[in-house]
Amino acid sequence: MPPSSLVRRLSDVCAGAALGVLSAGAYVAGSGMVARGQPEPSAAHEGTGSLHEEGAATPLVQREQVPPPRAATAAASESLKASGDGEGSDGAGWRQFCRWGLPSNENVRVYTDYASSLNFRTRAPNWVAEHLTRAADGERVDRKHSRFRAEKGVPEMWRATNEDYRGSQFSRGHMAPAGAHKRTQAGLDETFLLSSNIVPQEMSNNGSDWLRLERLAKELLRRYTDVYVVSGPLYLPGDATEDGRKYVTYEVIGKHAVAAPTHLFKVICAHDTHSGEQQLSAFLLPN
Repeated sequence: MPPSSLVRRLSDVCAGAALGVLSAGAYVAGSGMVARGQPEPSAAHEGTGSLHEEGAATPLVQREQVPPPRAATAAASESLKASGDGEGSDGAGWRQFCRWGLPSNENVRVYTDYASSLNFRTRAPNWVAEHLTRAADGERVDRKHSRFRAEKGVPEMWRATNEDYRGSQFSRGHMAPAGAHKRTQAGLDETFLLSSNIVPQEMSNNGSDWLRLERLAKELLRRYTDVYVVSGPLYLPGDATEDGRKYVTYEVIGKHAVAAPTHLFKVICAHDTHSGEQQLSAFLLPN
C-alpha cells in the first residue's frame, strides 16, 4: 500500500476517534517511530538506543500544531450510564484521561487508570484513553496476580471471553499496557478486562512495534510531566478491486465473533505543565 494512502486513511478514520484531531503529525510505525519535534536519525546513529533514534522511522506528514478541539459536549457527558457491576463507572471521571473531551460517547466506562468505549458489535473497545504521569509503581503490585477475564457487566451475547481467543492465532493485545499501570493492583488487574482493553492482535505486532510505541509513551515522561494516549482498533478497506470498489473485510474469532482489526492506532500527546510545551503524534500499524 502506498504511504500516501496510509496517511489519508489515518487522517480520515482517526480524526474523530482519537483526541478529536490528528493534526500535529502522522507516522507509519511499521519500521519504527520518531517523536515529533525530534531530528530524524541518520544511519550513523541507528541502534544507539536514544528515544528519537530507535527504529529510524521517516515522517510522512508534518503540520503545525493546533489545539485539539473538544470532541464531547455537556449533553454527551450527561448521557453516560453506569455499568452497575463494579467494573467501571460513568460521570466526569473520564476527564483525567480525556483532557480535551471524549473521542466518542458509546458505552464509556471509567476505570482506575484508563477510560474506554465498548463496542458490543465488535466485542472490543472503540478506543482506550490513558494519562501517564511520573507516579511511582505501588509496592507488591505484580502482573503475576492478574488474569485476563470477561466482564460480567457486558451482556453475555456481546461479551468477549478467553475461550474466544483459544486456537485463534491472535494474542490478547492490550490497548492500555499493563506495564504502565502498576500504581495499584486493582488498576493493573483492570487492564486485563477483555471487552474494555483487549483486542485480537497479531502476535509479532504485539511484541514488536506496538511494544515500542508503548515504551515511547513512557520514555516521554523524562521530558514532559504528562502523557495522554488514545489507542484502539481500526477496520479499514483493502486495495480497490478491478472495478474500483473497496471492501472492509476482517476475521472474527471464537463463539462470540470477536472482530480482529485490520489496523491499530495510537495517538500520543505529551504535555509539560511547567513550560506549556505540547507535542502530538499519531501512529498507524497494520494488524
